Amino acid sequence: MWRLPVAVAFLAVVASDAMSAQTIRGTLRVSDEDAAAVNARVWLVNRRGVTVDTTRSRDLGRFELKAPFAGEFRVVVRRIGYTPEHTDYIRLREGEVREEVINLLSVRVLPTVEVSVSRDTRRLFGINTNSLGRSQFLRPEQVDRLRPFSLDMTDLLRHANIASVQVRDLGGGDTCVQVRSFLGGCAAIYLDGLWLGDVLPPLGAMEIESFLVLRPNDSVLVPGGGALMIFTGR
Repeated sequence: MWRLPVAVAFLAVVASDAMSAQTIRGTLRVSDEDAAAVNARVWLVNRRGVTVDTTRSRDLGRFELKAPFAGEFRVVVRRIGYTPEHTDYIRLREGEVREEVINLLSVRVLPTVEVSVSRDTRRLFGINTNSLGRSQFLRPEQVDRLRPFSLDMTDLLRHANIASVQVRDLGGGDTCVQVRSFLGGCAAIYLDGLWLGDVLPPLGAMEIESFLVLRPNDSVLVPGGGALMIFTGR
């Protein structure tokens, strides 16, 4: 699980009416460039890892997130090509409006998810992702829409409602993926291009950028039970 420090400067704390939502208004700054981070995806996540609000940073790096209740939350920031970053937990009191500047470290530029998916599927299965069904590859923006309802990879799969794909309980807390159109066993699991076996790894929904489901008939190289490729953007 990734853990990257984020420098947070608290500018002001403003009390509002107790009946209003708890709000974080902030600005994203890129530390080594002294520039605003525009169009970054920003989430507000509680201590259980559940997303309570999400948005994108606007001009000048501004964003606003609202919490439905008081408590402790962290702000998670993802930008295409960069390692995800997050703040420490921030306590929001009832009705509180908080103003923050979040300084991003811009550590390690990464290939985009699209590039990683294309590269790894070609290397492992000889498949051009453009030839696959549109519902088989869930891109980051599609996964974003599922995060508020999902704690882990199992939840993401169930909420994605991909035709012919289901999650199977193996007992003992383990789960696997089955392609119902085929009578084989569990799908092979690949995490960032590495084979893990056929049991879903314990990944939180916030760690997953995208995923790709491959059916046995997509290529002669796809295992008999199909394959699930998970990409974290690490």
